[in-house]
Amino acid sequence: RSIPILIVVKFEKNQLLNFREQFLAFPNIKFFCPNLPIPFGTHHTKMLLLFYPDGMRVVITTANFIPVDWGKKTQGVWISPYFPLRDNKVEPLSRFQQDLIEYLQAYRAKVFDFSIEKILKHEMRNITVRLIASIPGYHTGDQLERWGHLKMKKVLQQTKNKIVKSDWPLIAQFSSIGALGKNPKDWLESEWKRSFTVSPQDTPLSIVFPTVENVRTSLEGYSAGKSIPYSSKTCKNQLYLTRYLHQWKCERHG
Repeated sequence: RSIPILIVVKFEKNQLLNFREQFLAFPNIKFFCPNLPIPFGTHHTKMLLLFYPDGMRVVITTANFIPVDWGKKTQGVWISPYFPLRDNKVEPLSRFQQDLIEYLQAYRAKVFDFSIEKILKHEMRNITVRLIASIPGYHTGDQLERWGHLKMKKVLQQTKNKIVKSDWPLIAQFSSIGALGKNPKDWLESEWKRSFTVSPQDTPLSIVFPTVENVRTSLEGYSAGKSIPYSSKTCKNQLYLTRYLHQWKCERHG
């Protein structure tokens, strides 16, 4: 109970007060509620920064920190290598390190100074992955390609398309679907697709999304549908999307 823990979570003010009261017996646990600059934004990050006496590790997961997400849903977890402390503080930071620090700085809160200082003290030059983060708000100028799928586009362009092959299909999976426009060329087949492919016009797109039967026969049954919002009103306005939809299927395991 002596290890300091910072939990970053978006709550309404009364919810946060009630939550804090539950943890009065744990003075090592602190909470931070991020500011959201626009009414449509949400804080959806699922990441752990784990600091050890001689190193650190980053963990990114698709699961919320609630029991049902870990016990009854299929999730993905990325675990970084173990990053040791730096011997030479003069060495340049890795791109992953820069991505991570830039994301934490976007909170504009002093509560993250501790974590940023810790990250700067670790050696991450051997890692080649990149962190593609998103933050709510309106982004223009030099901020436009720092977040979301437009950053993905920029990163892929920096590799001179050595990572993505022209004959690869684009397979996407989401837990929710919103309004994408009345025509696939409004956004899906234009701006969005260009961020992930070398040749958008020649790359087939498949979107994995559960069927009603998938939900009904899941471990949670119909109640699992609350986690995959796609309103009937939105669906009716973009019927073209059905030709892209595919269901996840596993014919064998092990």
